[in-house]
Amino acid sequence: MKLGKKTKYAVLNLIAPGIGQIAMKKYFRGAFQMLFTVGCFIWMLHSFVLIVVGNLHNAMDGKPIIYNLSGIFIPMGLIFVLWFFSYLDLFFLCSLPKGADTVKPERKEEIKPVRSVSDKQEAAIRAEVARQLEEMKKDSGTDKEDDDNSTDS
Repeated sequence: MKLGKKTKYAVLNLIAPGIGQIAMKKYFRGAFQMLFTVGCFIWMLHSFVLIVVGNLHNAMDGKPIIYNLSGIFIPMGLIFVLWFFSYLDLFFLCSLPKGADTVKPERKEEIKPVRSVSDKQEAAIRAEVARQLEEMKKDSGTDKEDDDNSTDS
């Protein structure tokens, strides 16, 4: 029986939250979920050890045994909530098209000029602009000569 990719990731996620994301090559998401789960598990074990050691001391002193399991249920509940959100994340990651969760820089398209004048009109405009530039050069050259003559006096 061959499993599909989505099923394979879901089965891997049953082992621990985040393993399915790591298998999908979403390393940061998977590592974050796994570290959070390990932290909650350590918190749960620490609380369990405190309860056991505290009850051993109470039993040795003849005091009643206290069953305060809130220190265990809070991190355990957080682990189950994380597992649920890990499956939601995995479901949405699998439903995205390939490459949709990565940000790609926008590609600027080359702007093509719009031809609103014909080639003959463009040539006439260019010739007129060139003629006007020549006139301006001539005018500016005579002005300089006039300025030079006025400074000599």
